[in-house]
Amino acid sequence: MIPPIAPLGARPMRDGRCRFDVWAPNAERVAVHLLEPDAAAGLEPLGDGYFGADVDGVEPGRRYRCRLDDAADDLADPASALQPDGVLGPSAVVDPAFTWTDGGWRGLPLDRLQPPIRACLAGELGSSDIMLDATNRRGRRIRIRVTCTPLGTGSPQESHGVILLMEETDGHP
Repeated sequence: MIPPIAPLGARPMRDGRCRFDVWAPNAERVAVHLLEPDAAAGLEPLGDGYFGADVDGVEPGRRYRCRLDDAADDLADPASALQPDGVLGPSAVVDPAFTWTDGGWRGLPLDRLQPPIRACLAGELGSSDIMLDATNRRGRRIRIRVTCTPLGTGSPQESHGVILLMEETDGHP
């Protein structure tokens, strides 16, 4: 896996521009299709499958999709911080200065869940289980088994996502 040369996704800048960076190693061209109003901006190849550009007139909240080569369908940005219409809908630019109000969030310990997800996406790991202590919606402590399985074409190097199966256990694997 090639380490990213810059943070991926959309990052608004203070001057009304937005920086878009995408990793698309099999694409020759990448463009950002801005919505409401419609506009398109081509991203420059940066090497090793990375594309990027600073795009004028893009403020937080603006929705966009990515177009690879001359594909008929635009795609959601997998590095987007916000998918207001779900994972298949357009992505949205998020203000990094946004004050999050979820400081009291209880749930899965993401610091323990992220490594197996990343390993599956990188093709370093097949299906794997991890046991986690979590808090359910009612605030009760529970133990869960999370199974991470790569979603792909059969080749471990071509993972398209990760399927997560979570189930409450009695504390035993």
